Amino acid sequence: MSATMLDKQNSKEMYDSLINSLNDFIGNQISISIEQLRGGPINAIVKEVVKNRLKLELVGDATAISQFSVEQEVITRFEFKNQQLSVNGRVYLQDDEYFLELGSVFIPTNRRRFTRYNRSFSVKCAALPQQNSNPTRVNRLRWEETDSLNISCGGIMIKLPTELNNESYLMLNIEATDLGFPSLMIGQVRYSIATDDIDYNIGIEFIPSEHKEKHFPSMKIKRLPREAFTFDVEKRKNIELILKDNFSRNPIGNDSGNTIER
Repeated sequence: MSATMLDKQNSKEMYDSLINSLNDFIGNQISISIEQLRGGPINAIVKEVVKNRLKLELVGDATAISQFSVEQEVITRFEFKNQQLSVNGRVYLQDDEYFLELGSVFIPTNRRRFTRYNRSFSVKCAALPQQNSNPTRVNRLRWEETDSLNISCGGIMIKLPTELNNESYLMLNIEATDLGFPSLMIGQVRYSIATDDIDYNIGIEFIPSEHKEKHFPSMKIKRLPREAFTFDVEKRKNIELILKDNFSRNPIGNDSGNTIER
């Protein structure tokens, strides 16, 4: 059995074990970190468990969690069997009760971990056309200017006035070339979450050159600017070291991917 297949098997076993043990959390306090939000974790007492749904009694301020709806997918983190785990899911309010409904995408966070830093950089971004149009002329794309809310070597969170579809792609220009970031990169939207000021926090995963064939057909790759694929796994490692050297006193957490290596 290959290492990849063994990883998947172990992950499934750990996920099944977690789901089968949810009743053990009843009456206990859990800490849920929601990657899409800035700030610390949300603490809650588990009141009831039905299959993969946990009824919660929040401990402290519920303002951060109150913005979620049943349609908004989140990634939650918590400790289970002495491991830090991430599971996708939905946190929502129903009949004045808060619920956490766990999904089926499970990631042990110690598998791949990129520290995020609460740093603001100027960012220009433009959505790539989904059709087979020619996007080579980047100046013809509809560019928007914003700032980063946090950043890592594997991704970035920005604020935009419009919601973006998950899995859509953006061309990015991050004014952080002194930290090793190329002047042009491609990222994939992982989530869009509404904020109190009617904007959206957009979580974006950078696409390394080695993974471009997983995201685009060969014809589209040929039409995209070559500069957009100068970001590769080796450069990501170098950026990780540079970020650590410059900002290690102010990390805010770690990114954990979905099913794609980050």
